[in-house]
Amino acid sequence: MTNNAIDLLRRLDPVATADPADAVRPESRADLLGGITAQTAAVPMRRKARRRVVPLLAAAATVAVLSFGVLQVPDGNGGQQPLLGPALAFATEGKVIKIRVLDAQAEAARFNQELKAHGLNITMELRPASPSLVGEQMGESISIAHPKPRPGHEPMPDPFNTTLYPADCRERNVPCVPEFTVPLNYPDTTKLTFGRTAEPGEAYAAARDISGRGEALEGVRYRGRTIAQVEKLLAKRGYTVEYLKDGSYDAPVPNPPMTWKVAVAYAANDHHVKLYVHR
Repeated sequence: MTNNAIDLLRRLDPVATADPADAVRPESRADLLGGITAQTAAVPMRRKARRRVVPLLAAAATVAVLSFGVLQVPDGNGGQQPLLGPALAFATEGKVIKIRVLDAQAEAARFNQELKAHGLNITMELRPASPSLVGEQMGESISIAHPKPRPGHEPMPDPFNTTLYPADCRERNVPCVPEFTVPLNYPDTTKLTFGRTAEPGEAYAAARDISGRGEALEGVRYRGRTIAQVEKLLAKRGYTVEYLKDGSYDAPVPNPPMTWKVAVAYAANDHHVKLYVHR
């Protein structure tokens, strides 16, 4: 404190000193100290957190799950919309890039924007599929940049190696997402299509046999059984059916005899199955 400030303080309080703390009585200090130590003792000590190393792609997936649909931002019309995280995760490993889908419900435009930002001439989309096709590659179209082998270079084989993540998603009955690899500096223009989980009642763009994993009659040997037998099995599981001519693409067979046989069957959505039948 300056001398002027001390003089002013003394005029206001004749017993004041240069240090205001001198005015605090010893017993008051003891009470204050006792209160502080009591509060400190009441608060449990925090243990030092153990750091866990998380793989890059798994960490990115966790962040996306936490942010998707939680944070909201203005949509410009007075409302709110989700603040979306990345739709894809990229990790360089040696001479390849591993690309994993983080948001399986993202529109193709989001995927393609992120792929372009990484310098890849790849477009991709996810389409609704029956359970055994979820996460798997359903289509591929490649436009070769170098149709003839360049001097000193062998023809490039199909570079895409698609796997499911988590690797045991089928066994654990958890959502499967695709992960594929592409060589660094990949030159070709490519379109990839993967299966995703369909919304309730949404038509499948592709399906596998209804006896496959996760399908309507998983593990059931139904082929060669009568329409009546197969329809009864499906009804117990909540499925309706329609009849199509065996060997045709989608030629309907109205009111076939229930003694006709079922050659093969595919789900059209999560509650309807197409039976391909014959005499």
